Amino acid sequence: DVDDVEPRTMAGTNGGSDVFFSQDGAALGFETRSELWTVRLDGGSPQRLAANQPLRGGSWGEANIVIGRILSGLWLAATRGGESRQLTVPRQGERHELPQMLPGGHAVLFTILSLNDTPRTAVYLFGSGETRPLFEGIGARFVSSGHIVFGRQGKLWAIAFDPESLRTVGAAQPVRDDVLWSASGYPQFTTGGHVLAYVRRTQSSDHRARVPTWLDRHGKRHALPLEPQHFMLPRWAPDGTRFAVQVGTTRDLWTYDLARGMFTKLTSDRVIAFSAPAWTPDGTRVAFTTWFDDSVGLGWVPWDG
Repeated sequence: DVDDVEPRTMAGTNGGSDVFFSQDGAALGFETRSELWTVRLDGGSPQRLAANQPLRGGSWGEANIVIGRILSGLWLAATRGGESRQLTVPRQGERHELPQMLPGGHAVLFTILSLNDTPRTAVYLFGSGETRPLFEGIGARFVSSGHIVFGRQGKLWAIAFDPESLRTVGAAQPVRDDVLWSASGYPQFTTGGHVLAYVRRTQSSDHRARVPTWLDRHGKRHALPLEPQHFMLPRWAPDGTRFAVQVGTTRDLWTYDLARGMFTKLTSDRVIAFSAPAWTPDGTRVAFTTWFDDSVGLGWVPWDG
């Protein structure tokens, strides 16, 4: 509630993510355990609508919910349950995410992510099944002023948009340059009516300013002698003397040897977001999610490069 600084826990939503409101604001949709659920704000038990559908965003229409499924495009799920229906089929190396039902319910705004291209914004037309690319940008949201707000090159932009013809008007203009972007490359903002809410980027929120720190069994912290960088998802080797970690916006894998103080790069532009590295039991190789000829799969590299 914007008039109440105290948040309220929604019962039965432990582990929930990718949250979105119903059109009337009376209920929430969310994902947990790769399942699509809804829950009313005034109480009651959550209802499961679909299983085995890991989400990347959702949008609630009058009788259906559009969701972005990781690696399998946009899907339509009925709010009263039943079978889901696939709307879009991504090309090799693409993901369709962060859908938003447009006014009138005849089209969906969404983001196309690609292994080989910059993020793009597109619309899907229910009547014809056509996917129409619009412009370069990620996380696009239509607002009631008649604009689409989206992220591009570390900033928020806005461009005029006609929801009837589904065409942009004029050129995009920058809106904010102090918006925080997540470590995985998404601008942290949302819209509602004429309001834009966002997380402001500050020096303390800069994901690049991290130094790996480990904790021993006595609770003592040990900061490693490394320059602050964008570190993510560290994983210890089985013998506890080395760890693997993602570094930088490209999420390349590096290993650090505590005994020798050596930091070694293992990969170059091959790691898929949020694929935590995994060590082989003998500690000689590091496995990770990658792609081969536009197909997603598993790869591994020797731990010492």
